[in-house]
Amino acid sequence: SQFLGVLYTIDENGDVWWYRHRFVEVVEGCRKIDNARWDGPQKVKSKFPKYTQVFSGGDGIIYGLDEKGDLTWQRHDNWATGGTLWEEPRQVHLHIKEVTQIFGAGQGNIYTVDNQGNLKYYRHIGWRDGSGQWEEKGVPIGGVPKLHTIFAYAPLPSGIMP
Repeated sequence: SQFLGVLYTIDENGDVWWYRHRFVEVVEGCRKIDNARWDGPQKVKSKFPKYTQVFSGGDGIIYGLDEKGDLTWQRHDNWATGGTLWEEPRQVHLHIKEVTQIFGAGQGNIYTVDNQGNLKYYRHIGWRDGSGQWEEKGVPIGGVPKLHTIFAYAPLPSGIMP
């Protein structure tokens, strides 16, 4: 079996390009790391909406935050293989203003940092199907110093064990 590092890029035309790094392969019970094994680029979507920020939710889930502060959910059904099947974009009933950064940690866990450095937590219960169900919306969990970039550890896709 293989563990896949799937990466996406969005070009200036709104085309979404898929890449897969086959970085770990298990052969006869031994893990073998191969840094040179890449698949792609493959164009997997055209006319992707323009968002101010885009981030992964894991398992092919991609969120986009528009300039009005509305969050949209999309799922790339063929995320592991680079096919072109996608669910239709869905508004997930979340409006976030004055966010400098938004990022996901997988499985519906989303964090934001506002202009004052306040870190907030969101839990999207509907992360698998794009429904607007939320368990937590903007729970303050602390502050972060002025920083350039913040990101979260994301677990392996559902059902894959190292």
